[in-house]
Amino acid sequence: FVCRHATRNPDVPLHEVTAGTQLSLTWDFSAAHVGDCAVFISYDINLPLAQQQYFKIANLPKCKDQNRTPVPISLPNWLPGGVAILRF
Repeated sequence: FVCRHATRNPDVPLHEVTAGTQLSLTWDFSAAHVGDCAVFISYDINLPLAQQQYFKIANLPKCKDQNRTPVPISLPNWLPGGVAILRF
């Protein structure tokens, strides 16, 4: 679920992914973000937002150039299983 909300929106389905595979990520900026973007993960799903800790799994240089385009993200094979929060 999106990291800026205190609780998961039950109307948004969870997506199962597998460590060591690729995830296709597409974003839609109404005003294209200048600069780089990054993808982070946290397993701190039961902690308050201020206490959640994230770690980076991907860098996306010049992400405005890839707006509205599927971009493959390699999920590290060392990621543990379980429910996680993906932050972009």
